[in-house]
Amino acid sequence: MDFVDPLTELLTRCSTATALVLVQGRQQRLQWSWQALQQARHAAADWLREAGIGSGDCLLVQSSNLPHCFALLLAALGEGIALLPVHPDVSDTMLQELLERWRPALLIREASLPGKHWLAALRCPLWQLEPGRLRWLQPVAPAVAASVARHTDLALLFHSAGSTGAAKALRYSRRSLAVFLSMLAELYAAFPDKCATVAGPSARVNILPWTHWGGLSFCLQTLLEGRPLYLLQSSDPRDHLALLQETGAQLLLLVPGLLTELLAVAPGTGVLPALQHCLAMGEAVSLEQLRAVQARLSARVYNAYGLSECLTGIYNRHDDPSLPLGSVGRLRFGEAVLLDTTGRPADEGELCVRNATTTPCYAEAALLAARYRDGWFHTGDRLRRDADGYYFYVGRVDSLCVIHGRNVYPREVEAVLLQHPAVRQVVVSALCLHDGRIRLAAAVQLQPGYSLGASELLDFYLRHGAAYVTPSWLEFWETLPCNAAGKFDRPRIRDTLQRQYLQSLAAAPPHDG
Repeated sequence: MDFVDPLTELLTRCSTATALVLVQGRQQRLQWSWQALQQARHAAADWLREAGIGSGDCLLVQSSNLPHCFALLLAALGEGIALLPVHPDVSDTMLQELLERWRPALLIREASLPGKHWLAALRCPLWQLEPGRLRWLQPVAPAVAASVARHTDLALLFHSAGSTGAAKALRYSRRSLAVFLSMLAELYAAFPDKCATVAGPSARVNILPWTHWGGLSFCLQTLLEGRPLYLLQSSDPRDHLALLQETGAQLLLLVPGLLTELLAVAPGTGVLPALQHCLAMGEAVSLEQLRAVQARLSARVYNAYGLSECLTGIYNRHDDPSLPLGSVGRLRFGEAVLLDTTGRPADEGELCVRNATTTPCYAEAALLAARYRDGWFHTGDRLRRDADGYYFYVGRVDSLCVIHGRNVYPREVEAVLLQHPAVRQVVVSALCLHDGRIRLAAAVQLQPGYSLGASELLDFYLRHGAAYVTPSWLEFWETLPCNAAGKFDRPRIRDTLQRQYLQSLAAAPPHDG
């Protein structure tokens, strides 16, 4: 049977129905029909051709949630141009690295973003997105690039800093992207409308940036289903809540950080009566957090476990009656194996996957060689599989700590601390003591209105957790920083905890005797 390319439908669909609604705040709206989106796509394709950008070239776009980005995406797919979406908040250093590594033929940025004085030195042509003008692609630096790389086998390059701090990317060919969207169709088919109307399928809301791979794939799948798609530019969780209430969204996709923020502004149970399901992407949500969300929102929450650099083939379906709470799902396609520390298959170990959807890419060639071998991607995540084939996230392989001769994963300690009603979020990491021994440190964010002492929280841990892994250093933080993907910035948190621990030793008075 011939492979059916879902991208063909995405590129050819044209009607007067609503396609995109940009929501900039509580009141501001910019609505595009499918017909308007396709017109913008053809206009963008014409402008790119006039600029000499064509098949095999790379187009780097640095922008927030704008309908114009999807016009560019459709234009790039239709013209055979590789698209590289980049978050507006990416650092200057990282943006320079991306420009030097991928050597795009054109850089497109929002006009509102601050200028970069080093762009001229890289000789990269720069155009601006100016949504308020009729001709919204404006060349501002028309110099020809010194060296343009060819990417004839690529449709999409997706960059991510990653929770471990290693720069990485997805490299999608047109076929692999189509396969991925076909898999998404199977996943989202398990979340049908509970109250579909004569007017058509219900709208879906994306509060993730389109530069987040989960957000972009969710948007693509929504467009493929012919649903209206609401894009929210605001980062205020109160705006998230208001839009979800207004649209009556039944399915919500978000990262754990946004999930926590949403709960903080939700006034009580039943605040989103239409909401049926939440897919928590990024880091797997703990069992305690899942229970708290389900109690507050009255919606089932699923761990939509995934990786920026590889589709695992493991996911949940809501129509699975035996699905255990906290599971990241079962293997639905491709191959997967768990390897223990000796490299042998086991029921718990590092997850390695092989399928036809993605090819991971790292800035460091040595890291890529270590993680991607013989078609198998070594995820660096430790999972457990039960007798029924359900997988559960345990922690990062590289976060393993050996304390008192026992293997300890920080996630186990986080799960205990999260049981305290005053704890909102927590990150636990390895701590190197002054004598070289390894112990644990914890950064804790409290619930609004709560006060708690370190000794009180540690006493709570001793009553519910293993004494030998009690954190040796504990700090209360106002907020826990996240990276552009919405995950906890664990390298930054770890380094800060380690530095502040060492500073405390240096400031301590000398000990007599």
